[in-house]
Amino acid sequence: MKTFLKYKEKIINALQLHYSNAKLEATNNLIKLIKRNAFDFRKF
Repeated sequence: MKTFLKYKEKIINALQLHYSNAKLEATNNLIKLIKRNAFDFRKF
């Protein structure tokens, strides 16, 4: 309950504004995937 009261205003804003960081999260995931796949390559 304390956590809810602490972030109450931010929770209400998130529910009302309908903004999402999904595109940013997808981009970060793609960068991590590329880094993971490139790990086996050696520097030339």
